[in-house]
Amino acid sequence: MLSLNNIHKTREQLQEEAKELTALIQPETVPIGNINPGRFERMAYHLERFGFADHKRDIDDFIYDPVPKIQQATFQAAMGIALLVLLAVILIAAWFGKTNHRLKQEIALRQQTQRSLEASRQHFKRIVENLQEVYYRTDLQGRIVYASPSASEIIKLPLQQIIGRDIASFYAPTYHREDFLNALHANHGQT
Repeated sequence: MLSLNNIHKTREQLQEEAKELTALIQPETVPIGNINPGRFERMAYHLERFGFADHKRDIDDFIYDPVPKIQQATFQAAMGIALLVLLAVILIAAWFGKTNHRLKQEIALRQQTQRSLEASRQHFKRIVENLQEVYYRTDLQGRIVYASPSASEIIKLPLQQIIGRDIASFYAPTYHREDFLNALHANHGQT
């Protein structure tokens, strides 16, 4: 590195040097502040050749580049990553699209099944409500959860009093059953 501490020049000598440098710089041809890397490389070559510089320095570290050039390997790696990300996004979007389509089909099928079940339920209800015979359903404990309107007519109780009761309360006790069967037998199946 060049040290300026040992240089002792007069003002006139420094001004003469500035004139010579101005002639070498040629500010009329190349405005001051304009950076041309090729020009700096030539200057570095001459300074090294005449012994003013110890070794050649990389010009890229000296000149600021506001739009640095990307090395091809870096660019290719970045493009590869971008393509992989894009491919992943496309695959995920396709998966979501396929899943969405399947879900729409499943929803449509369930809605159709619900409509069909409701139609069957309404049809069954109309049949049961018009039956002359008694129809009822119980839960696992034997409590009546549904009874046809004919049950109310035969038992002579409103449906509200029938539903919720134990089904066994509507059967004849066992000791009356024998009497009932004997009466049927004696009357040849007539009551």
